[in-house]
Amino acid sequence: MAKKNKNASPTTDPNLKLGELSLRYLDHMEADGKSAGTCFSYTQELKSAIAELGADTIASEITPALIEKFNNCDRVMRLKSGKPKAPPSYLKTQRVLRLALTWAAQTGLIASAPYPTKGDAPPVPVEKKTRKAKRTKSDAPVGDDAPAPTAA
Repeated sequence: MAKKNKNASPTTDPNLKLGELSLRYLDHMEADGKSAGTCFSYTQELKSAIAELGADTIASEITPALIEKFNNCDRVMRLKSGKPKAPPSYLKTQRVLRLALTWAAQTGLIASAPYPTKGDAPPVPVEKKTRKAKRTKSDAPVGDDAPAPTAA
C-alpha cells in the first residue's frame, strides 16, 4: 500500500466519491495544460473505472484487492466483441485509474492510494514480440549441423 501523505491537509475527505475524484483529476489535468485529446482520452478511461467500480464508491475505501479485480475485469481486458484487448489498451485503462488515485493521495484528497510504492511493487511481466530473424548465409549451419548435400 502507498505511504500516507505526510503533507495531507485538512482537505482530506473521507467521503470523497470516485466520480467526484475523477472530475477533480480531469480539472487538474486541464489546468496543468494537458491537451484536449489527452483529457478526452483520460475521461473515457475514468468512465470505464466509474462504470465498473461505481461513481458512489468512496475513494479512500478502494483496496488493492478491488484494484486487482478492476484490472482483470472484462471491461478492462476485453473489447465489446469479446476479443481480448491489446496490452497498450488495457494497460492505459489501468494506468489512468492509478494516476488519478495517486494524484488524490499526493494532493491530500485521500489519505493514501491503494497501490504499492515503487520499491514494494512486484515486477510486472512484459511480453515482448519477437521477429523471426531472416536467415543469412553467415547463419547457415556449419560442420555436423550442415545438411547433407543433395544429388543433382
